[in-house]
Amino acid sequence: MKNIYLEKIIAKTSQNSWLWISIIFFGQGICSILFSRFMRIPSEQVFQPIVVLFLGGACSLLFFILNGSGNGLKWKWIIPAAFYGSFIYLMSNRSFPGVQLNFDASYFHPVEYATFGLLLARFWYWVVEAKGFPAFALLVVLTGAAFGCLDEYHQSFVAGRDPSASDFIMDVAGILFSLLITAAFRRVARRRLTTGPQAEGR
Repeated sequence: MKNIYLEKIIAKTSQNSWLWISIIFFGQGICSILFSRFMRIPSEQVFQPIVVLFLGGACSLLFFILNGSGNGLKWKWIIPAAFYGSFIYLMSNRSFPGVQLNFDASYFHPVEYATFGLLLARFWYWVVEAKGFPAFALLVVLTGAAFGCLDEYHQSFVAGRDPSASDFIMDVAGILFSLLITAAFRRVARRRLTTGPQAEGR
């Protein structure tokens, strides 16, 4: 029974990608506000990144309302990734002086890049049908890793921040995890198409 509900959720989200993308943005925006207040991070240090998250959510929700599934609009799928890339850039562009965390902040890297990887995967997903999943996965990893590399290089110019090979490895790990999620959802969606009511009616 649980598998049936899971397949229904996957079917809905695969048909309405703009909806789940907006949920990701709004969810992370709300979590960022709660986390910054809990850790007593000054609002001016996180205001811009959080605004970008909510703008990404609002833009994605608007596309969902206007275009539904967004079929035939390949170029528009880069917009969520661009918003999230801007969020990562803004977070890397500050050193958060006076903020003390009781855990290693580098643990955020896999979460950020897993999210970024999912958005890149949605942009590159048309490659699956055109050239197959391996080509698609390679493009996601290359673009995600290239952005992560540039992000670490960018931090070398930010006072109080330094590039880190371990952070870059965690960035790539996040991208790879996003591919596992994409592959899992794709497998369930394909199984639903071959075993569901539509397949039986063929």
